Amino acid sequence: MMVIRPVERSDVSALMQLASKTGGGLTSLPANEATLSVRIERAIKTWQGELPKSEQGYVFVLEDSESGTVAGICAIEVAVGLNDPWYNYRVGTLVHASKELNVYNALPTLFLSNDHTGSSELCTLFLDPE
Repeated sequence: MMVIRPVERSDVSALMQLASKTGGGLTSLPANEATLSVRIERAIKTWQGELPKSEQGYVFVLEDSESGTVAGICAIEVAVGLNDPWYNYRVGTLVHASKELNVYNALPTLFLSNDHTGSSELCTLFLDPE
């Protein structure tokens, strides 16, 4: 059976193996043991209630309960943008129109925003491809 559980210090080697399979495209799961260890410690301190909201982050692993193999990872940032700027894009439409000139142009546009400051974020979703 597959179970999702909080990350533990002993998971660092399994997370290194997962990180090596991302192809480098998942920046929140670097193949760097020191960085992953810091992230694990932060998650443990979050579970223990030792961090302020602006620094909290949970990390979970997907574990095969029969083999003990870690098959995936996911994380939740509790409140983004409270310590550092947090930008996102909003999809919108910019319209240029004139009845007299018989012109109507609708352009899809990305607008830089920080609407999600203080919101939670689901991140670091990765499943072992094997």
